[in-house]
Amino acid sequence: MAVASSLGLRARAAARPQPLFSRCGKEPVKRRGFKPRASFMDNNNGSNDIPHRGNQSLGIPEEKRFVYEPLADGKLVRFLTLQPGSGSDPLVGSIQVGSLDPADIGQLPPYEAISYVWGTGDRRFRLGCDGAILPLTQSIHDALARVRLPDRPRRLWADQICINQDDIAERSRQVKLMNAVYKNAGKVLVWLGRDTEGVAADAVRMVHYLDGVFKDDDAHDEFKVAHEENLAMQSPEPWIPLSKLTKLPWFHRIWIVQEIGTTAPATLYWGDTEMDWDTLSFVAGVLNERYHHLRKRFFVGTSNIRYLHKRFVEPDAEYDQHHNRGNFAYELHRARHLLAQDPRDHVYAFLGHFSIGKGSEALQDLVADYSKSVRDVYVDVATRGLRGADDLIMLSATHHSRPDAKRRAPWAGSRDLDLPSWAPDWRDLPMHILGSPAVPHRASRDTKPDLAIDEGSQTLHIRGVRVDLVARHSWRIYGTAFQVRQDAQGKKKEKGHWREHRQHEHGPAGDRLSPLPRSNHERTPGSGSGSGSVANGQNTTKSNHGSSSSSSSRSNHQQGRAPPHPRRNSQSDQYGPRTHPMEVLWKQICGYQTFTLSHVYPPFRNDSPAASPSPSPSSCAPPGDHHRKSAFFALIQTLTNACTGMDRMRPYSSIPPDEWLASGAAYLVRYALPPSSSLSPSRTFPSFPSKSAGNASSSSDIMTSFFERANSLSSPHTPVSPAIHALSLTGDPFKWSHEATLITRHRRFAVTSKGYFVLGPDALQEGDVVAVLRGGKTPFLLRRAPGKGPAPGGGDDDPDACWLLVGECYVHGLMDGEGWDVEGVQEEVFSIR
Repeated sequence: MAVASSLGLRARAAARPQPLFSRCGKEPVKRRGFKPRASFMDNNNGSNDIPHRGNQSLGIPEEKRFVYEPLADGKLVRFLTLQPGSGSDPLVGSIQVGSLDPADIGQLPPYEAISYVWGTGDRRFRLGCDGAILPLTQSIHDALARVRLPDRPRRLWADQICINQDDIAERSRQVKLMNAVYKNAGKVLVWLGRDTEGVAADAVRMVHYLDGVFKDDDAHDEFKVAHEENLAMQSPEPWIPLSKLTKLPWFHRIWIVQEIGTTAPATLYWGDTEMDWDTLSFVAGVLNERYHHLRKRFFVGTSNIRYLHKRFVEPDAEYDQHHNRGNFAYELHRARHLLAQDPRDHVYAFLGHFSIGKGSEALQDLVADYSKSVRDVYVDVATRGLRGADDLIMLSATHHSRPDAKRRAPWAGSRDLDLPSWAPDWRDLPMHILGSPAVPHRASRDTKPDLAIDEGSQTLHIRGVRVDLVARHSWRIYGTAFQVRQDAQGKKKEKGHWREHRQHEHGPAGDRLSPLPRSNHERTPGSGSGSGSVANGQNTTKSNHGSSSSSSSRSNHQQGRAPPHPRRNSQSDQYGPRTHPMEVLWKQICGYQTFTLSHVYPPFRNDSPAASPSPSPSSCAPPGDHHRKSAFFALIQTLTNACTGMDRMRPYSSIPPDEWLASGAAYLVRYALPPSSSLSPSRTFPSFPSKSAGNASSSSDIMTSFFERANSLSSPHTPVSPAIHALSLTGDPFKWSHEATLITRHRRFAVTSKGYFVLGPDALQEGDVVAVLRGGKTPFLLRRAPGKGPAPGGGDDDPDACWLLVGECYVHGLMDGEGWDVEGVQEEVFSIR
């Protein structure tokens, strides 16, 4: 069935003579010079193939191989003039040299730059170049054959041809010029690859269709009804080609960020089809911003496309390193998900980014050097990124995980680089940075980093204060622990989130908190008596920097560790068939038995957290400033990094905290607890007023009356207090769910000895020190280095003590400089290795 007739994009199921596709869409553009019956794939049958014998030099006599002339100047680059041809005609061209010096660019003949995926290193194809033969990989060979003009030469730049790949020194020098190459190109020609499945035309047709819909208000309104309210009625078939398009390897290669990220116009070629980059980027932007559930349902990966759009273009507004894209360390972190065949390219691919010019002088002097090891490159960029910096974003980008976390992409390699704990390993897949440049956190107030780096011992010396110790913690939180799934009626699904995952609780499929052993006694909220991630005071964690001993499943179970095989004593077995991670955190880690706003967050109590009794859950009061002191509000904030990303359309300071609290309450009531364990808001409070009802004074009176009614319904046996139910009616559970899913992924929730709630890296363990370091937006977790004296917190003041950086963390109540005022803290120098 043709895509035009199977889109199913109407608001209702009614038939329509002319679907929106034909009204708003455009046909895919065919490349000039291609005959309809002679497709690219048919004509390109490998006639230029060199017999492959495992070594590129064996296929070409040495005297016939192309020899590069050295480039005399650091601003000189080579260009390829590709001669006209079509179909199976051999590729023929010649090399010229030009200067990218700003003074010479005006005299440079126009050229176009090719962007493609290198593919395998086997150079089995040939280019006739100045009377010699230059071996090529299949990918660049196909790209040249596709963009070659039938009637005139085409001046091009392609890295595999224009850079001597066998000359390490030249490669290192040319890397610095890559941004200038693509920025000054008349056009960027993107080769996505061959259309092996025959879906390229349908994918391009869908992109043009959506482009027309999104630019037509009436058509867009109709589309929104069909793909928001009636999403479950839509067929996935029309979306398959677009899904395949977004998953092509080109969109995941690290070098393309600068190749496509400039202001130069670009055309995408996929098989015999082509389309403008700006068209695809616009469509991806709308889908990414407004149609989250559509993208998830049909597996359309638009977020990477939006990330690539003009990433190397400095915004018109004033931009500095306190903005996300103006911070070099943040840009390196943001690109961790991309493929780099050479791990050093995680750094070198961004040397042309405008953010490097906003960093320290040491950072601006960074140059590519492929003679250095991966370890040396990563230590070098970390050292330069910390020296003279106004922040500690480089430390925030350092996320340590436990050995079983598997947070490294398969292509990145598993070899440990033995980096200092303060140097990020850019091969690791990204996690959300809690202290990114744009967030309003100021754990160190307005202090600047006070640090020194001993390059000989690779030790970071930095000033700060110790605030507290981790007392107990959860298991690793997996990616979908707080994700909301919906069916056609917008109701909570009962599938894998609870049932399927019970069979494989600790495996990769177990996307939620791993279960915790049943406690034989109730833990006092905020006390420091419990330890590790299990009740009964057993230490359950392993150091991320030390070795672990093997033990039996029974021993693991008794100590609270995750066993090597699935076990039946699951979280669901303990609390019922639908126990949610949020409830496990509240009961097992925080130590509370009732969701209420009356539990005061331990650090906010006037007396000792360990000595304070829990307030009665039956008390309930209208919303007010005191709600910000509740333990439930602390939980809501800790699991979302203080909701800093929930609403990017409004200034963070303009959003009332009760709005965040209401969204967290809505998630708890509607999605985290089974209906049988909580009151139904619609039945309990049928007359709850709208936020817009009446004027301000009358609304206040109505709310007061409402909360009086809520108080009367409370009882010690109510799992969720009426006040939380009341707030849930006005909150947005989807916003809270989205933020919590993003923030908690691969992290652990913890409680300190003084009762602080912590969200930290997967590697955190009992006894880790919560420290506030000068210049840090967030607190950091530190751990005593092995063999360096007594455990932290034991009164050891050894000035030679060394530490390991575990990672950044969110600590509710320490995000606005409060750590400096905690009783008994003293500033000291931490020596971190």
